[in-house]
Amino acid sequence: MNLGDMAVADRALAEAIALGRESGDTLTLAFALGVRSTVLLITRGDLKAARAACEESVRLARAAGSPWYIAQSLLGVARIAASMGQWDEARVRCREAVGLFRAMGDRQIVNMAHSQLAHMERGAGNLDAARHLYQQSIVVWQDLGQRAAIAHQLECFGFIARAQNELPRAARLLGAAEALREALGTPMTGLERTEYDREVAALRVQMDAEAHAAKWAAGRAMTLDQAVAYALEGGN
Repeated sequence: MNLGDMAVADRALAEAIALGRESGDTLTLAFALGVRSTVLLITRGDLKAARAACEESVRLARAAGSPWYIAQSLLGVARIAASMGQWDEARVRCREAVGLFRAMGDRQIVNMAHSQLAHMERGAGNLDAARHLYQQSIVVWQDLGQRAAIAHQLECFGFIARAQNELPRAARLLGAAEALREALGTPMTGLERTEYDREVAALRVQMDAEAHAAKWAAGRAMTLDQAVAYALEGGN
C-alpha cells in the first residue's frame, strides 16, 4: 500500500480478512479491516464502505480489549470522518487514539497520531491550530530521526504558507522537502501525491516564475536542521 501497489494490497487484505473471519482471529481481522478502509478510500473513494470497515475494526478491537488495536482503528475512523467533512467526530476519535497511545508510552506512535490531528485541523481550515500542532510534532520527528516524516511535514508547512499567501515561504519549504525526499529516496503515498501536485501547481500559478525558482532553489540548499528551524521560526 505504501509503495502505491493497491491491487496487491487489496488482494492481500481480502485474504487476511477471510482468514481472520475463518480462524476467529479477532485482532488480525480488526487490523486488516482498518487498513482496508484506507485502500477503499484511495482506490475507490468509497467512503461508505471504508467507514463500515473502520467501524467494524473498532468494535472488534474493543471486544478484544487491545488498546493498540483500538487506537489504530480509531485513527482510521477519524481519517474517514475527516474525508466526509465531519471534523468534530474526527477530532474526538483522533484525540481518543492519542490518549490510548500515550498511555502505552510509545513516543513514535503518539507523534504519528498527533500529526494526524494536525492534518485534520489543516483540512478543516484551522491553519493556525494546524501549524502549532506541526511545530510540536516536527520537533519530535527530528529527535526520533524520522526524516521521511519531516519531509512530509515540511510539505504541510508549505501548504499552510500558500493558503496564507506567504508564497516565497511556501516555495522554500517545498523546495527543502523535495531535496530531503530525493536524498532519502522516499516516495509519497497516493493521497499525499494528489494533494502535493495540486498545491505545487497552484503555487506556480500564483508566483512569478523567476521568484518561484529562486525560492525553491534556496529551500533545496537548506540542510535538514535549517529547514526545520525555518518551519518553526517563520519568515519569508
